[in-house]
Amino acid sequence: MDKAPRVSLIIPMYMCEEFAEGLLNELCGQDFRDIEIICVVDGSEDRTLEVAENYAAKDPRIRVFSQEHKGAGAARNLGITKARGEYLMFPDADDDYTGNYVSRLYHAVHDNHADMAICQYESRDHYTGQITRFAGYSCLMLPKNKPLAPLSVKHFIKAVSNVPHNKIFRKELISSGKLSFSETASLNDMFFSTAAVICSRSVVLVEDHLLTYNFKKNPDSISVNRGFYPDDCITVYRELYDWLTENGLMHSLRDDYCAKWGADIRGYARVCSSPEFPEDIARALSQEKPWAGMADDELQRRSLLYSGVPERKMRKIRKMLSAGRLPADETRSLEWQYSFAAAEVRNYSEIKRILREKYGRDMHARDTYLTARLEQARQAGFSMAVQLVCKKLLNRTG
Repeated sequence: MDKAPRVSLIIPMYMCEEFAEGLLNELCGQDFRDIEIICVVDGSEDRTLEVAENYAAKDPRIRVFSQEHKGAGAARNLGITKARGEYLMFPDADDDYTGNYVSRLYHAVHDNHADMAICQYESRDHYTGQITRFAGYSCLMLPKNKPLAPLSVKHFIKAVSNVPHNKIFRKELISSGKLSFSETASLNDMFFSTAAVICSRSVVLVEDHLLTYNFKKNPDSISVNRGFYPDDCITVYRELYDWLTENGLMHSLRDDYCAKWGADIRGYARVCSSPEFPEDIARALSQEKPWAGMADDELQRRSLLYSGVPERKMRKIRKMLSAGRLPADETRSLEWQYSFAAAEVRNYSEIKRILREKYGRDMHARDTYLTARLEQARQAGFSMAVQLVCKKLLNRTG
């Protein structure tokens, strides 16, 4: 049997023939050569499988597997069972990667004897080409390129993004923890990424932006279609709650759990037009642990169901659209953002109405955004954030 590679790159591939060739060119051309590329074609009905197999015929490091369409989570789980590498990475098929994407993350985790490394990344709006930089973790004041113990850092769990493509994992971490991706249509990476951070003895934060997440590039991707799966948010967080409880971690990580779910509720509220979504979330906030039994003010604060931010965003976009003629792609992107914000406001209002009428929850928001952000910043202990929010409050009231 051939020598096992150092790193296994596991790629779920669905309806991505347009991007597969560019992706495999980027990964085969990495400056770190000791890799295997595991392509799991997830019931794709286009030429994705053919493109992957053609590349595998040219590069023996590529291995191709296929399954009936089960989603990216199931495809990644299959890839984990086939991986021979000491470390695992999970690039997405429609994103772009720098030439040192693998080497930078590999050396960060291996040289520091860590369990995980996390890099920064960029997000590109496919319509406008606008690029936004993300840290991939919001603890910007933590040391970079040095190992740290996640559970020793306050609120580190909620600060790390769910996406797996900006991370490298020691395979032993995954196998010993028996971790797997959720097999939901969306949010299938939340449990895996969160549990992996919690199980890690040490994590390294890499300051480099090593990939570009191409938002809205693939019309078949979950990032575009997640609004069709409103119950996934409840499903995956129930899975995380049960896992934390079984491992005796729920009490110590309750704040992080609530903050992460609140953030994902807000994410779904932006895109979900399903009439069942408000009812499902209102039911969960009243009946699911740990929300059930929370006092009204605590539920309001922890779920962060306020509509001040999207309302202001809608006003800003209306002003931009009415100011003058914009290029067609920029207009289309702004209209997309406006529809997201409008859906968010509509869903928040409906959730609060249901909670008040059906479950007796008094969900009247107080001073909406700034008050909530100030409390959030105080809890997180970010002095810089507190100063900025206080300044905004003073400017507004002065």
